Amino acid sequence: MNEQRRDDRISLYYHLKVIDPKTKHQIGHLADVSANGCQIVVDHPLKENRTMQLAIEDTLNMESGKPLAFVANCRWCKSSSKKTIVQSSYDVGMEFQHLPPKMKKFVESFH
Repeated sequence: MNEQRRDDRISLYYHLKVIDPKTKHQIGHLADVSANGCQIVVDHPLKENRTMQLAIEDTLNMESGKPLAFVANCRWCKSSSKKTIVQSSYDVGMEFQHLPPKMKKFVESFH
C-alpha cells in the first residue's frame, strides 16, 4: 500500500469504542488518530470509499455524556495481523470529513 498519510498518527494506549450513532451498536475501537483521520479495528470488513456516520465514546473526557459524532470516509480496509482466538479483525483507515468543533478539539488533544 502506498503511504499517503500527511500527518503523524498517535497510537492510543486505551481502547475507545467507535459506535454507530443511530443504533448505538459498537462498530469497533479506535487504534490511532491523526489530524486528518484515524484507524479503527473492526470485526468485519468495511467497504472502501464509503462515507459513514460514526461516534466515539470517550468515557475519560466526555463532558455531556454523549458520544463525539463525526463523519469519515473509509480509505482502506485490510485484514489485521492481530488475530484473536474468537475471530479475525480488520484495520480500517478513515479520513475525517468536516469535523464538528468538539471532535476537532478531541483530535487536537492528542497532538
